[in-house]
Amino acid sequence: MDDVYKIIAIASAAFIVLMGLWTALRMHGERPFSPLGALIAAAGAAAGLAIYLLIVDIELKKEATWGLLAGGALAGAIFGTRIPLYHRGDTVVSRAAGWHLALPAAAIAAFQVTGVQESVDGTILSFAALHAATGFAVVACALLLVRRLGIRPAAARGESFPVAVPAAEGQRCPRCGSPLQTGWRHCTGCGAPV
Repeated sequence: MDDVYKIIAIASAAFIVLMGLWTALRMHGERPFSPLGALIAAAGAAAGLAIYLLIVDIELKKEATWGLLAGGALAGAIFGTRIPLYHRGDTVVSRAAGWHLALPAAAIAAFQVTGVQESVDGTILSFAALHAATGFAVVACALLLVRRLGIRPAAARGESFPVAVPAAEGQRCPRCGSPLQTGWRHCTGCGAPV
């Protein structure tokens, strides 16, 4: 029976990693921003950690738990402020890559595999990584949601922007100075039309 549980744990770990990678790759590039998707991602990461806290008999020191969550949250805050969000017509779009969702998936998979291998040190390390990855994903998604609330169409702000034309090679964004590639119509640093 133990072999069946090991096979299920490894298969589910592989499935979680593949789903995390698929999500990250699917989100790559400019896409409409979904507040519901960000909310579900944050809730899913938090729920995953909560479930493991309930069913697993591993207890990290409180200082370590809060430190890991805070460290992950700090990294998530940096990541969440770096993802460009801007209006394209009536739609808010982002240029997220989705890697903030792949981190908890990788941590969960590592936790399951090390548990199956009965590696105590590996299980504790992967459980610690799960704490940090959860803090990262929750804060990154929360910041994206908060930033989304502050984005209004140019017409609602009383502004009008000319139609964006493709950038020339070597050109820099007039707002933030980020380098632009040929054909880009928006800056990937701040989302401003070129």
